[in-house]
Amino acid sequence: MDERSRTKDRDWLEALSADNKNAFTAIYEAYHNNLYLYAFKLVKDADEAADMVQEVFVYLWEKRRDLRLTGALLPYLYECVRHRFLNLSDHRKVQEKFVDYLQHRGDYAQDTTTRDLEEKELMDYLDSVSKRFSIHMAEVFWLKRQGFRNDEIAGKLNLSIKTVKNLSTAALKQLRFKLGRVISLLIVITLQNF
Repeated sequence: MDERSRTKDRDWLEALSADNKNAFTAIYEAYHNNLYLYAFKLVKDADEAADMVQEVFVYLWEKRRDLRLTGALLPYLYECVRHRFLNLSDHRKVQEKFVDYLQHRGDYAQDTTTRDLEEKELMDYLDSVSKRFSIHMAEVFWLKRQGFRNDEIAGKLNLSIKTVKNLSTAALKQLRFKLGRVISLLIVITLQNF
């Protein structure tokens, strides 16, 4: 990377740390395609690659004031995508183990009354967590819970499909944070459309 590119990166990061949205847009436009291609090579799925890159840019915006990069920006962003991929891989392994556990515990399952109570407790807790969501995020979350697809939700709420996906992702992140890893895996399995 030449000195001019490093200077450009430093200027963008300095402006970004001062909440300059134009700097963020410039970074996005300069590096989005490279990051998407890299993510796609890792996951071999267009939607997952797009989600990973989106998460990296959301992270970049959220951490804009704390970033202290000494090198070039693009390698750092590649590393962020790689980190997301590794987290996704770990998440899938845990999810597969959990699904396997659920499939094999049939003989040892609790009685119906206990399961119903546990499910009601979980739904009550989901209600309490989702009350902290924005109005649209809560609507998207509960429509997803009822089995609606992104395009159906977009039509019902008069939102773009991308906005529905973003709200779904944000809701899931908040649930993961609030509920912890194991419970969030159960929710992911239950919702299956996230």
